[in-house]
Amino acid sequence: MVDTVKRYIFQLQSLEPKLRREAIVALSQAGDERAVEPLKRIAANDPDPELRALAADAEQRVERERNFLIPEQSTAHVPNDRLALAMPGRIEPTARDKRLAQQHLHQTFTFSDAGNREHAVYHLTLAIQHNPLLVYEKPARFLAADLMGAGDAPQQAIDVLLKRIKEGDIQVPPLRLMDADSRQTIERAALIAFALLLVMAVIFAQLAGKPLTLSAILYGIPQALLGLLSLVFADLLMFVVAIMLGGVSTVPRFLNGVLVAQLAIAALVAATIAFVPVASISTSKLADGSNFTLVTANTFSLLAAFSVNVFVQTTVVYRAMKITTDKAMLTVILGMAVTLIAAEFSGILQTIRIG
Repeated sequence: MVDTVKRYIFQLQSLEPKLRREAIVALSQAGDERAVEPLKRIAANDPDPELRALAADAEQRVERERNFLIPEQSTAHVPNDRLALAMPGRIEPTARDKRLAQQHLHQTFTFSDAGNREHAVYHLTLAIQHNPLLVYEKPARFLAADLMGAGDAPQQAIDVLLKRIKEGDIQVPPLRLMDADSRQTIERAALIAFALLLVMAVIFAQLAGKPLTLSAILYGIPQALLGLLSLVFADLLMFVVAIMLGGVSTVPRFLNGVLVAQLAIAALVAATIAFVPVASISTSKLADGSNFTLVTANTFSLLAAFSVNVFVQTTVVYRAMKITTDKAMLTVILGMAVTLIAAEFSGILQTIRIG
């Protein structure tokens, strides 16, 4: 048999009278001296007078049985405990187990709010596997009932999850990259990307020292296209990283949010270059007769642009992926680093120097 007294002592703290009653009855049957003090506290402090009386009787029963039982013969276990049958080797979770369980429980709520039931059930199962005592806590029980469609029968939902744990039936659901609204979201993302392409072409025309004419903008299109491709590649990498860090979203929705932020930042950069002297532009002739334009960017301006970029995109990733701000910032900084590396390899940054 499996020692479950500690579990029922923990269950005495439940906010549900039904669960406290179940724990009191189970502990009275166990006849274990460890239950004496917890039962005394319930008998003295429980808000339910009926449970106070029940706990007092249970405490007296345990005391009587302890006087007649040899310590080695104490049962110290309760039959028919579903949690003990499902996880016989787990009594008290470690601090690390509790931390991991809370992370998975947070993911459960996140996926549930996003309407992704499969991933929510998966993370709730992992949370219970790390911290089995969650099955006695009201939020986890009713969340399980909601996800499993058990309505007002949380114990039934918990039983299903415990059965999955016992049988090892915990499979990672497939990652849902698209949803029902993906087509419209993709169309919006494409329009935003086109607008971003034009703004980036304007920026490259400005950095080339050309007046803002249609021909100048067309001149900047090739570089802008390379820059846009670098951005999209980095955005997709950011999506993968955010998912690995526990994010919840689809590719079109994520790209839509990030590209909007990048379009706003690009428009701000274009306006700043037009009205504020943030860079000096010099043109010289090469040996073959062609012109070479060197842009020397102001260090303070670059730091300001970097800070604004990190702040705006971190906010967008935080809201789009529903992850913590530190994880969102890590994702954004990694994406920006990849963007700069891709831009360097594509030759976009060859004419830009920091001064």
